[in-house]
Amino acid sequence: AYTSLACDVMARFMRLNGREVKFLTGTDEHGQKVEKSALNAGLTPQQFTDKTSESFRNLNKYMNYSNDDFI
Repeated sequence: AYTSLACDVMARFMRLNGREVKFLTGTDEHGQKVEKSALNAGLTPQQFTDKTSESFRNLNKYMNYSNDDFI
């Protein structure tokens, strides 16, 4: 949440100063750490990343971040 919050603050500040901003945020869904975490959770890597991604999407809505896209 911290990095998205910091980017949101910067994006809002830049917009207030008249700059064009494209604020993207999202989740990292590759690598051995994800595979290992998925196996430990008893899920496939795709199921695990879908679940994790949904949690972050919900957090973004709750925190009211001004991101333009979620990757």
